[in-house]
Amino acid sequence: MPSSPARRRDRRRARPAVRRPAVRRPLLHLALAALVLVGGTAAGSVYMRARALDGAGSAVSSASSPVTPTASVSAVPEADMVAEEASVEPVAAPAVDHDALLATALAEVTVEDGAAVSVAVLDMTSGESARYGDARFETASIVKADILAALLLRAQDADRHLTAQERTYASAMIRDSDNASATALWKAVGQADGLDAANERFGLTDTEGGDGLYWGLTRTTAADQLTLLQQVFGDDDTSELSAASRAYVQELMGGIAQGQDWG
Repeated sequence: MPSSPARRRDRRRARPAVRRPAVRRPLLHLALAALVLVGGTAAGSVYMRARALDGAGSAVSSASSPVTPTASVSAVPEADMVAEEASVEPVAAPAVDHDALLATALAEVTVEDGAAVSVAVLDMTSGESARYGDARFETASIVKADILAALLLRAQDADRHLTAQERTYASAMIRDSDNASATALWKAVGQADGLDAANERFGLTDTEGGDGLYWGLTRTTAADQLTLLQQVFGDDDTSELSAASRAYVQELMGGIAQGQDWG
């Protein structure tokens, strides 16, 4: 006998309600990172993306590692997943001991008995540097670049340009390594006291001006000379010298006379 509409409604009411598991759509696009361990060794960092969710809420994942891991991802609230992901701190790259690498390289260099060696290098692009040895040496003529830097700093403090005579001395001192010009500018900067005052501002901590007029007996370290070059070739954020002063020193140092460009 066909059932009446009322009886069909009664049977539908009598059926137990079936709750379908909720599918959180945002999980379909959530990328998860995992470190896969195989036999106690790290197989690599595997990035998995949930492609589909079955009725129980497990994710079917793909991995970029040659070893395909079996992963199960619970359908927990997305906010909890984001919080868990944010708690994982990136692993910093191991620091490189550049000083040790330089020391290893210099161990292959033949040095006369009793000679002291000191080296300082700087990568202008990355800013990484290395130093070896802390011996102090007499500067001889390399102090001439320091004298010019001190002269330019004094001119900046006085808010003036170099005089024509000072520029003549500077050009001869740097391009031709003229000693008489160096002596004239050594006096102009205040000899050792003036050089030391300028170097304190430049950040040279182990350089000491020579006594009296003996500017060539100034003592310095390789690290201090690297600091001086950073003042000359640096920028407004790292140098006490103005852009115009730096450009002037660079111009002179870039046009050394033939026979004096050995250093």
